[in-house]
Order: sequence, then structure tokens, then C-alpha cells
Amino acid sequence: MVEDILRLALESLGSGSYERIRGLLMRRLGAEPSSVLLNDPSEFIRALKDSLGGEADSCLTAIATVLRARGVDMDKDKLEGILMKGDREEVKRIFLGGLSGQDIYGRILMDQLDIIGRRRVRAAILSSILIGTAIFLFTYLMTIILQYYIPPDLRATSLFIGAVISVAVAIENYLITMPKLPSGARIKVKVVDQEALKGSILSGYLKAGETKLDLLKFSRELGVTPNDVVKEIDRLRREGKLSIEF
Repeated sequence: MVEDILRLALESLGSGSYERIRGLLMRRLGAEPSSVLLNDPSEFIRALKDSLGGEADSCLTAIATVLRARGVDMDKDKLEGILMKGDREEVKRIFLGGLSGQDIYGRILMDQLDIIGRRRVRAAILSSILIGTAIFLFTYLMTIILQYYIPPDLRATSLFIGAVISVAVAIENYLITMPKLPSGARIKVKVVDQEALKGSILSGYLKAGETKLDLLKFSRELGVTPNDVVKEIDRLRREGKLSIEF
């Protein structure tokens, strides 16, 4: 089970990543990485950092993502702290517990959608605040510059109107840049057996070789939800008909 978690996590970093990283760790540890992870967690993370350098953070993030998909409350920093602490019982509880259903990869993909969605919310809020602030500051500066031409009783009104316009534009910008579903969630799909896709809702849309899919756009073309697309892709992956990266 631990090896499956590592394989799933590290392969998400790119095709062949699991075997490459596993080879580096085995040379450093002299044993199977999954076994060392359970029996000597602190040695595992030291080997990970020594062997991969800055790439170790990406590995820890990927492992934490898989653990979250298994129902474990985990992030990169929390996982790193637990491994550094070297508590074998805690590590076994984390890696050997949790959910074990067949839809783990689907859960990971939906987790990625959620992350992208939260990023878009933050970006939309920030851009809206900046635009609104910029418009109000422009109104304020113009009022100062033209104060000799604007009657005193109209200056406050000008600033009020500027504030209203700023808020309205900020809200409009937020609504425009925030679709109901997150766009830009792309995954790379590699079809292993084109003929085996017959009968699937994806048949006719995926061709042999690698295809990059925008989940939102693709689901709209199919007339289904992004979750339906994720479930179907995950089913085909489990049946060995395609492979995916995200």
C-alpha cells in the first residue's frame, strides 16, 4: 500500500518520475524506500532531501495530495514535520490507514480542481481590489488637481461618485473573472488502447498518444460535468486503457 501511494504521488510529477526517484533513494538508502519510510521516517526524508534537493518539496507535496485523497488531513509542511520527528507509529497510521477505494486518482484530480478554484478566487479578489483602488485614486487625484475648477460643495460628491464607480467596477471584474467552475484545470492523457475506448463517453474525443485536456472545456463539449469526466478517465486508467498526469 505504501509503495502504491509513493508510485501514484511521484508519477504525478511526470512520466517515469517514480522509477527515477525510487532508484536515487535506493542507492542512498540501500533498501526499498517504502520500507524505510515506515521503519525509519527521519532517514527517509533525509535521503529524499539529500538525493533530490529542491525537488524534494514537490515530492512531499505530491505525497500529501495522495494522502488527502485517502481521507487524511495532510499538507506538505505537516507531512515533513511528522517524517522529521521519526514517529514510526504515527507514520504507519497515516500511510496504512485512510481510504482504500479505487477512485483515489479521481479524488486527487478533484483536489487539483479545488486548488485551482481557490487560486482563481484569490486572484479575482486581488485584481478586483487593485482595479477598484486604482479608479478611486484616479478620481481623488483628479479632484485635487481640478479643485480650483470644482465648487467645494461638489468635491465630496465627486469623490462619492468615484467610490461608487470603483466598487461597481471591482464587483463587475470579480464576476467576469470568476466562472462558476474553475477553468484551466489541465491533465495530460495518454491513450494506451484506442479501440478499448469504444463505448466510453470519451470515445471519439481522445486520440492515440498524448492529449492535454482542459477539464471544464472538455466537459462542456461532452455535455457532462467535470466530475463525470474525471470519473470516466479514472475508470479507464484503472482498466489500463490510458494513463494520466496532472
